[in-house]
Amino acid sequence: MSENILPQVIQDAKNKTLAQFELKYTGWYLYGSPAAEDENHINYKTDVISDIELRKLVAQSKNKNSKAISMNGSPNVSEYFVYEIKKKPSNAFAGWISIGRAVNNDIVLRFPTVSKLHARLEIETTTFGDPLGYHIIDNNSTGRTVHNGNYLEPDQPAPLSIGDTVLFGSVQCIVIDATTLWNKLR
Repeated sequence: MSENILPQVIQDAKNKTLAQFELKYTGWYLYGSPAAEDENHINYKTDVISDIELRKLVAQSKNKNSKAISMNGSPNVSEYFVYEIKKKPSNAFAGWISIGRAVNNDIVLRFPTVSKLHARLEIETTTFGDPLGYHIIDNNSTGRTVHNGNYLEPDQPAPLSIGDTVLFGSVQCIVIDATTLWNKLR
């Protein structure tokens, strides 16, 4: 299962220089928090949120001052998470990174409004197989996926970049790199 690396990231940001931090944390990361639910409350069914609640979350994701995309001082570890965007070697589907509530996903978001297999990131590579970036795709999830304030239609890819905001159901995330993460945690 993927793990929330926020406690270790906070410790490393305090104890390492930016150069040391960037050497250790070389990839892209999902930083976020649940918007409308308690992180310790795990429900084994997918809750459907109302259109009104979903519109509120979309409006929040457009606001750069929302809780999930701002970090003033050290975040409360129980409210926030950081997951490295990476493929688990043991997971199937070599061409993409799965995101969802089920424990067999590459990135596991254990929140009621996240579907079992909510979304996926298709890995874009060079002709030599080196990663270039990602496209985010909604897997016809019940809670829907919102990218930069726009609803994603199922199976329609959208390019993902550092600084993008994403809602998986009611879980708010921002795509972040090591440099930005280190600067925000200092």
